[in-house]
Amino acid sequence: MMWRCAVLASWLLLANAGGQPWVQAQSASPVIRLAETRLSLIDRAALSAERTGVLQEVTVHEGETVKAGAHVAKLRDQIIRAQLAIADKQLENDVDLRFARKAAELATLEFSKSVKVNEGTSGTISEIELRRLRLASEKALLQLEQAQWHLELARLQREETAATYSTYTVMAPWSGVVMKVNKRRGEAVREGEAIVEIADLARLRAEGYVTLSDSLRLRPGQEVRWQWSIPGLSENETPQVYAGRLTFIEPKVDPVTQKVRIWAEVENVDSRLKDGMQGVLFIAVANGEATLQEAGFQR
Repeated sequence: MMWRCAVLASWLLLANAGGQPWVQAQSASPVIRLAETRLSLIDRAALSAERTGVLQEVTVHEGETVKAGAHVAKLRDQIIRAQLAIADKQLENDVDLRFARKAAELATLEFSKSVKVNEGTSGTISEIELRRLRLASEKALLQLEQAQWHLELARLQREETAATYSTYTVMAPWSGVVMKVNKRRGEAVREGEAIVEIADLARLRAEGYVTLSDSLRLRPGQEVRWQWSIPGLSENETPQVYAGRLTFIEPKVDPVTQKVRIWAEVENVDSRLKDGMQGVLFIAVANGEATLQEAGFQR
């Protein structure tokens, strides 16, 4: 609070002296001042279902804070849940695999013993019989391989059904505040139709324009401070100042104004910043935090 008061006091002294703030008076000032900037949300999304259906529930309401991964809505899913239960049962069923393994063991053992018998006494078992036993052994091994393949197929089908089941649930992609609820329980929704809108209010974007010459002094990552400008604000209400960093300098010059669009990300530490608020942005073009401290912005 003390550093905010110090900033305001310095501005008042300059104003009473009939001058302008020093950041405007010096062309090579270490702090660039943008008098007209506007805040906007960075992360805002209209959440929708990945399929057409009827809403079974909407679990959030406007103004509620949700965490990343939280369920916000669900479609009716009785049929897909039954299909998932069937897939689970099919995956648990390994009877064919166990039988094929036992049959392969027996057929292989029978063939190997017959070969040993003939090695001891040639001709005891005919060549045709040995071929039949070898074929039975190879067939049993192939049946074992097929049983393993069927079990793997059941696993993949279960994963497919589970993936389909997940599309019946709408989840929050990040932590934020519910801005709007467009649909209610029992309403039909189409694939991609907005159900709930959420926004992350932890960070906002302060956007404005700088002169071409000032833009050449800017680099992403530079320290900034943003201060709101609220018409009709009580004299007893100290303007709040928020810290942030410069994140974007547009590689384009407006052909009419010869200015360059820039924006910075500002931390909404006290949750008082709102989408659409206007204010002043200060950018330290050298020495970062030290420059801002010299300008009166003390943490």
